[in-house]
Amino acid sequence: MTAPPSGASGVKAGAYASAAIMVLNLLLGMVALNLLAWVALTAIDWLKVRSGDAIPDNPWTLRQQVYPGWDKADIQALLKERNTWPPYAYEPMAQFKEHPGTGRFHTIGEHGFRLSGLDLPWPPDPARTNVFVFGGSTVLGWGLADGDTVPAHLQRQIDPGGTGVAVYNFAQSYYFSTHELLLFQEQLMRGYRPDVAIFVDGLNDFFHHDTFLFMSDAIGQAMAGQTVTTGQALKRVLLDQPMVRLGNAVMARLGGRAKPVAQQADDSVRRLFQEGMGQRADSVIDRYLRNKALIETLGRHYGVRTLFVWQPVPTYKYDLESHLFRREGMEPHAGSGSGYERAAARRAEFGKEFVWCADIQDGRKEALYVDAVHYTAAFSADVARCIRDGAGALLPR
Repeated sequence: MTAPPSGASGVKAGAYASAAIMVLNLLLGMVALNLLAWVALTAIDWLKVRSGDAIPDNPWTLRQQVYPGWDKADIQALLKERNTWPPYAYEPMAQFKEHPGTGRFHTIGEHGFRLSGLDLPWPPDPARTNVFVFGGSTVLGWGLADGDTVPAHLQRQIDPGGTGVAVYNFAQSYYFSTHELLLFQEQLMRGYRPDVAIFVDGLNDFFHHDTFLFMSDAIGQAMAGQTVTTGQALKRVLLDQPMVRLGNAVMARLGGRAKPVAQQADDSVRRLFQEGMGQRADSVIDRYLRNKALIETLGRHYGVRTLFVWQPVPTYKYDLESHLFRREGMEPHAGSGSGYERAAARRAEFGKEFVWCADIQDGRKEALYVDAVHYTAAFSADVARCIRDGAGALLPR
């Protein structure tokens, strides 16, 4: 038999053993706390879905108002599918695009466009009038099923069967006019020439007021061989732990007890209107007009008729008292209200083949958004109708 360690070596071995037991207990404690926190978060979500008005400002009760006729379970399934969709795919010129995939509510084709319920051919059938629609997530239809997006409604309003006109939804999350220019150019370079190209902008141009392209920093770091540091990776992991998320939710709730929830919402809305863009608004509009001119040049060269649309946003000519989600994620879009005011003053510079849909919600006292900025199915139909009516002879009737 081997004799037990004695003296200094025995003390050292005992210290190591104690440290190991302490670390093991700490890890087991963290696992147990995270498991309890996960159970608590799951229970909170379950209660929100099923408790209705018993929970003040219950987001699931509010969501039922913007998904009329939908079951709570279906609403939850739709949003879960959207929120767990695979990360973006690489796009050679525009940097990124929606990841292709098929779900219960979302279908993103391998060629980069979202389906609308019709089996549209690819490449486009030259016997049809082919319409490519570009835009950001509001046009893509974040929070909506395939058949409820702006392009899907535009398809039904023009040609429900798609036999004579085919509307392709090339909108992508986070895209603004610069991304759209590049994606349009790439389609032309690949030989896919639509008869009409529609560009719906405004919201994300102000969201990206100081950005050339959304993924430029990440791609630049990758090209330079820079990687995520251990500290950054550890921070991301820790922030995503259930016990941290539960703690943040509790602190946010406790921090809001000083004022009623309704008062907090009103304060948030007032702050949005106090935060103007100043001279940045003109620089955003100037960039948009340069992109518009480049798109028009490409269109003329390739024989594509182009149409430009300024979309509605909740911070411009909308009754925010009717906005059910005015407290959720409005901050990044705080400057769009004053930016739109400046764009309205400069409308004469936007030229022909331009449709101003920004004020179609003026005077309406109803819920038009499924979250902070994304349209309901009914409002998407209104936006599509504005585009159709404003296009005139550019689109078939």
